[in-house]
Amino acid sequence: MSLVISNLRYADPQSMLIDMDVTKDGETFPFTYAADDSAPLSNEVRALLQVGSHPVEAYAEPVPDAASLRAYAAGARWRKETAGLAVGSFHVATDDRSKALIQGAYLQAQRDPAFTAQWKTASGSFVTITAAAIEAVALAVAAHIQACFAKEAEVVQAIDNHVIDSFAQIDAAFDALT
Repeated sequence: MSLVISNLRYADPQSMLIDMDVTKDGETFPFTYAADDSAPLSNEVRALLQVGSHPVEAYAEPVPDAASLRAYAAGARWRKETAGLAVGSFHVATDDRSKALIQGAYLQAQRDPAFTAQWKTASGSFVTITAAAIEAVALAVAAHIQACFAKEAEVVQAIDNHVIDSFAQIDAAFDALT
C-alpha cells in the first residue's frame, strides 16, 4: 500500500489543519490532517510529513459566494438599523419595540399639538418630551431606517455587479452610515 500526499494547504488561519489530496492504493481523495489525530491514515500522513519535503501553501480566506454576501448585508443592515442614533441631545433606541413606541407617540402628537410624555432615556432618567420633539425623533428614526435599507440595496447591487466581494467591504459600507 503506497500513500502519496499532494496539494497541501493550511485549512485554518492558525495553521493547525492541513488540507491535501491523498492517493492511497490508486484512489485520490481530499483529506484534512490534524496533528493530534491518531487515526491510522493521520499516522501515515504524519510519517510522510516528518520524512519528506512537502511545502504547504498559506491559508487563504475562502471567498464568499453572492448569496452569503447578500445574507451578510441583510444582517449588517439590521445591526445598523437597530443600533440606535443620536437625535439632538439624546440617544434614541431603534430596536423594534422602541420604533413602535416612537410611532405611537408620534401619532398621538399628530392629533394633539399640546402632547407631552415622559420618555425614559438610555441612562434610565426621564425627560418630558413635547409633540415637536417626538416628531423630530420619529422623522429622524424613519430617515435612519430608510437610509439603512437604501444602503443595503446599494450593497446588494454592488455584490451583483462584482464590486463588493467580501464581508469587510460590506462592514465598511454600513460603517459609513451615520
